Amino acid sequence: VEPDTEHRWYIINCATGMEMTVKKLLHLKIERHDLQADVPQVVVPTQTLSRTRGKNVYTTERTLYPSYVFVEMCMTQHSYDILLTTDHVINFVGRDHGVRNNGGSALTGARGLVQPYPLRPKEIDQFR
Repeated sequence: VEPDTEHRWYIINCATGMEMTVKKLLHLKIERHDLQADVPQVVVPTQTLSRTRGKNVYTTERTLYPSYVFVEMCMTQHSYDILLTTDHVINFVGRDHGVRNNGGSALTGARGLVQPYPLRPKEIDQFR
């Protein structure tokens, strides 16, 4: 991972349905490892839905991007490793170089080291 001194938004892929759990776990790890300066925000974009059944109104929260958690962070190898080892986190979204065998061929189904791509400002506005 190339170190970066600027805060940028990145996307973490997590297990489906575990977005809020991952958000809580990330907050706990950030506090435990004193990374508040490097990782100021963790966001799971949601939408409030209201439904009526008869005279009752029910409201529920729906995740806008299932399996994804948005993180504002200053990318360092330390912060990358801490966030990636969180339960239910699969990987960062970015370029996956894949795991290679001795002949240089990519092994299918193997999770390699991902080079995370930061979001562009236009993309950030979509979930804020």
